[in-house]
Amino acid sequence: MRSFNIVLFGLGRIGRVHFHNIRHNPRVNLKYVFEAEPAVSFAEETVKKFKVHECQVRNVKDAHLAYDDKSIDAVIICTPTDTHKDIILKSLRSGKHVFCEKPIATDIYSITQCYEEAEKAERHLLCGFNRRHDPSLSHIKDAIDSNELGIVKIVKTVSRDPTPPPLEYLKVSGGIFHDSTIHDIDYICWLVGEAPTEVYAQGTAFYSDTQLVGDVDVVAVVMKFPSGVIATVDQSRQAPHGYDQRVEVMGDKSMAVADFQRPLTIHKSDAIGTHYAPIENHFTARYLDSYRHEMEHFLDNLEGIKSPIVKKDEVILASRIADALGESIKKGRNITLSECNGKA
Repeated sequence: MRSFNIVLFGLGRIGRVHFHNIRHNPRVNLKYVFEAEPAVSFAEETVKKFKVHECQVRNVKDAHLAYDDKSIDAVIICTPTDTHKDIILKSLRSGKHVFCEKPIATDIYSITQCYEEAEKAERHLLCGFNRRHDPSLSHIKDAIDSNELGIVKIVKTVSRDPTPPPLEYLKVSGGIFHDSTIHDIDYICWLVGEAPTEVYAQGTAFYSDTQLVGDVDVVAVVMKFPSGVIATVDQSRQAPHGYDQRVEVMGDKSMAVADFQRPLTIHKSDAIGTHYAPIENHFTARYLDSYRHEMEHFLDNLEGIKSPIVKKDEVILASRIADALGESIKKGRNITLSECNGKA
């Protein structure tokens, strides 16, 4: 078993998930954590608290230290969306493999440029569509591929966050379709095994912060596929009952459902009724296993055991669909993928 020298860019919410996964992983030596001010001191405290002694915490302005360090095998990028492209290109050009949280970028040209650079450098570039690695959601994929469900007719996903993101996050998120819905887009296309011919979306901005950035925070999406499959996405930036994540796939033989998850399986009954534990309240809890499996998959890529599960064309497709959904809201009609080839 090989071990790899890794650099982590960003120690925010998702960065901390990957930080804890890799610090426990015997295949990883975490050499650097890079953060921007004012978060550098927090990163230093975190690394010190968990006794990752060999890891240096530096300001992102000093990222050249990692690019110039030939002992570094790979880079993990968990920074704001608008910084991804620059870090990806510099990492690849310095001979590093790259794992990047979704999206790689918010326009097709930039995504293509990043993958072309990866091909030129002969390095892996893995996009973080973690739901493919979730045990329940990947089981549904297996059920489809084994024909257990028969001919798939309908796919439904529900994706609702417990609290809306802050304004500063919304400003650099790339919009709800590239920032959040893109997970459902990728997962649905992966399940169905083809690209939709047309999409339609409706959305509303209930929160003032969302309105300020010209985005929406509740959306309903419909995607129609060449095989006849109809897929829907029900999404909200806020849900009072917790982190609500559900999937339903119906075929002509059977139906598969991945329900929302609870931290406790116990329930209590009395004269009033039956009472269950609240559902998970954060994505880091609901998808904890998926992030761990995803990092193992990336390390398998580095070791040559597996090829990246997420391909260039799939990342571009998800971005094209996100663009098309944005156009659908603007124009108030169905959008075919052929008329929406991505922003140049």
